[in-house]
Amino acid sequence: MIRIAITGPSGSGKGYVCSLLEKRGIVSLDCDAVVHRLYASNDLAVRLSKELGTNVCHPGGGVDRGVLAPIVFGNEEMMKRVQRIVYPLVRARCLAFLEEQEQAGAKAAAVDAPQLFEAGFEGDYRLILCVSAPKEERLSRIMKRDGISKEDALLRMSKQMSVEEYEKRCHAVIENGGGNDPERALERVLRDHGVC
Repeated sequence: MIRIAITGPSGSGKGYVCSLLEKRGIVSLDCDAVVHRLYASNDLAVRLSKELGTNVCHPGGGVDRGVLAPIVFGNEEMMKRVQRIVYPLVRARCLAFLEEQEQAGAKAAAVDAPQLFEAGFEGDYRLILCVSAPKEERLSRIMKRDGISKEDALLRMSKQMSVEEYEKRCHAVIENGGGNDPERALERVLRDHGVC
């Protein structure tokens, strides 16, 4: 089975490209959704509280993101401590999903992995696709999707790898903006890599 990773900067349209894959019968797993489920876990909340030395348990259960965010924002060491716990859990779920798809006889399966390279998971995939879009389009999408200001969206974008770095480390780039046709580009990439 061909294991596909979809990555790229925020607002580029990774979810849209995954929906194009789904139209071709290639199922995908969203790492952001995996993380949200993990953060709803009381076990993770307790583990993070012990690791950080601060109670990040939400009264209603799971991790209190409002408490966690100021602890890790701008503090690289604290962020790495959280990532050392969370990343392996995300990877385990991704690998289980891929194994399930292989056992079901799928020819290919995909994972929407925004932090693929930061987490060091790239070795798990045979085909890594970067979804890209012009900066202004990504900025507009982030503001609309997350209901945040232009300043907050730009700050978020500044914390990510550059588009050039994503493109350099991926097998192919799907341009999803600026008048490009991502569906046709995806079809060509899949054909070139023997997926369909």
